[in-house]
Amino acid sequence: MDADIAGAEVVRWLDGPEASADLLVGCGFDDGDSEELLSIVAVDLDHRRIAYATPGGERWVPFARLAEGVVVASSALHAAVDAATPASVREENAAHDEIRDLVPQRPPSREDLFVLLQAVRDHRRGVTPDRDARRLRAKALKRSGAWIAGVAIAGGWRDAAIAGGAWPQGDIAVHLARFQREAKDPRGALATLADLRFARPPLTERQRAIVATMEGAAHADLFEAQRRNAEHLERAFACAAQAWAIAPKDEEANALYQRLHALTPKRP
Repeated sequence: MDADIAGAEVVRWLDGPEASADLLVGCGFDDGDSEELLSIVAVDLDHRRIAYATPGGERWVPFARLAEGVVVASSALHAAVDAATPASVREENAAHDEIRDLVPQRPPSREDLFVLLQAVRDHRRGVTPDRDARRLRAKALKRSGAWIAGVAIAGGWRDAAIAGGAWPQGDIAVHLARFQREAKDPRGALATLADLRFARPPLTERQRAIVATMEGAAHADLFEAQRRNAEHLERAFACAAQAWAIAPKDEEANALYQRLHALTPKRP
């Protein structure tokens, strides 16, 4: 039975003393760009490259490109790579395979990988962690650039809070809105933050500054997408002013101001 193996694992195996390159021939290669699965037809260990079939003939690519994709491996190749892989790496591979549908890119560290593994497991079970665990998971999602996963996971926290009559909650709304904005949904982020008007207990001054900065950034995103709509730029400046009034030394508020000045149309 064929199974997917990260290209980086195959390259690591090819660099080892026990590698039998012939096992790679005939396997599929998903380079992440081509619509069809590519068929590997040759391996050149001396020049560290593979060839796959195209309508115009063979095309050679370096191992570095192989490492960026996924190999659809035969059972023989899978067994060979698995046997040459340290137990800790196999554990990490299994963890990433479990979350790959939500977190397609491997997290940058082992620690983040296993934090996200637990986050995804809890998400699938409908379990909402405590505030400290939410903060740690949100940081791991950010470091991993897993914005879509963040929307799904933090969205699950919000849904559970709504079902329990405990919405809005400041930290959940801020995490969700940040993920929504990074996932190119500034309107969704603004809608989430708007719920915080009804937060109980009310937001602290620091939280209000964070929310104002995030709202300003979302309006700036919308202005960039709709240059003719000056209202978003005006509202972004108002939000920046609010954040600056609360926290005049805040780096994010200052960065927002700089961004807005750069976006402001220059007079002829």
